Amino acid sequence: MRFLVDTALLLICLAPISVWGNTILFSQGGTLNGQAVDSPGTNIDVNPGEQITGTLEIRVHNSHHSGAIVPVGATVTWGERKTQPWQVAGNLRTGWSDLSVAVNKTAPTTPGEYYLIIANRGECRYYHVLSATNWATSKSSSFCGSFESQPIWNDGNDIGWDWNSSHFQQAKSTGQVSQLWWFSREDDFFETTVGANWVRIRVHPPSPDDPPTLSGDCVATYHLDGSLHIPCISVPNGFGGTIMYESDMQLVPFSNPKTFELTDAKLK
Repeated sequence: MRFLVDTALLLICLAPISVWGNTILFSQGGTLNGQAVDSPGTNIDVNPGEQITGTLEIRVHNSHHSGAIVPVGATVTWGERKTQPWQVAGNLRTGWSDLSVAVNKTAPTTPGEYYLIIANRGECRYYHVLSATNWATSKSSSFCGSFESQPIWNDGNDIGWDWNSSHFQQAKSTGQVSQLWWFSREDDFFETTVGANWVRIRVHPPSPDDPPTLSGDCVATYHLDGSLHIPCISVPNGFGGTIMYESDMQLVPFSNPKTFELTDAKLK
């Protein structure tokens, strides 16, 4: 009987903290650009170059012991992969945590499908997680802050950027992804599991009926000397499209009603 009890205690001690592992799930209440995000694989529809803002509500599980550093980071799969990531949380407590993820990104100007990814794992920094790079080097001690590895990008395993359809499906189904991770100390890749989930960002091409996209300040400015600058004038081109001009005009003295004369016009 004593043998059975000791064996049971040993198995409990050796068992993982949770069968969940590192996990990320979406909660109710999240929105991006006024569109609800409360489940994995949600589609968010935006226009090219539109600002993407809002807050995602997530439940995150940390399966590591209380002394481990487990950050949460997020990124998007457009632009520069080294600079797009941001930190959601520097370190999670063991077990479940509810987090809000503030999002403020500019959509790509090229129509297509892109992704917003959130991930967590036992690493020193959020950029270690999103680049799938283990923090430890041959010179590192057992604690973060001592000879940490720099994140290694574009090596074929970056979170989201280098995923295939299986990775996306794993994240959508379980909130976890099994993928290759770079370990600098061993100078090799190893398979590991990371908590992760995603939102699809669909950038739609502009409709032919949409007005032309204007850049800069398009507010007409009137000066006390009677000059009027109009920075944006949309003119039909006769082929179903438009041409954008800017112009300068001058107030005709003593005119009633007020009349302006065109003094200059040029393509914008």
